[in-house]
Amino acid sequence: MLILALPDDTEPWRLARVEEEPRPQGTCKVHYYARTEAGQSVLRATWRPEYFRPDTGEDVTSDMALPRLEAYHAMVPLSAVILSGITLTAAGRLRRSDVRRLSEVPLASWVCTRREGHHVADLPAPGARVAEEFTGRLHQGVVTRVAPPQDDEPDDAPLYYRVRFDDGDEADYTEEELRPMLRRHAASHFRHGRARDG
Repeated sequence: MLILALPDDTEPWRLARVEEEPRPQGTCKVHYYARTEAGQSVLRATWRPEYFRPDTGEDVTSDMALPRLEAYHAMVPLSAVILSGITLTAAGRLRRSDVRRLSEVPLASWVCTRREGHHVADLPAPGARVAEEFTGRLHQGVVTRVAPPQDDEPDDAPLYYRVRFDDGDEADYTEEELRPMLRRHAASHFRHGRARDG
């Protein structure tokens, strides 16, 4: 198995299984793996092959290819491979030694951090991190801008916070709507991944 860091991806890295031998063009076919529960700690997460269910539009994980599920296959450049030789435990978890190796890779924009104690939610402002559940999965997002009231609105009209989610969707929320999402992120395991300094 491999860990990949793809340019312009919504995830800092992805776990994948090689499906075919590398091609002379410098690419190989992989099947992406995902956590069985979104927001799980990287060390505690159970990883399974990821599939798309066209009839519901859901992403699902499964140990076996079931009818009506489309595997998340992709042709990826070999230059995107940042770690190879990854093996999962019998329970389907990443080994601590592999997580440590991942943290040491200079190309990775992610490092493993331990979540200890209570985390304070970000303040509502650009850059604040949020989490919200859609279609049974917890998605993370970031506040990208604050929209002041329009000229034709009263002075006490609420501010709207534009949020961009990890799947590319964007939505506007009032501060009252945003605060529970900020707290949800602080309580989630998304905090195990943070940007590498520098």
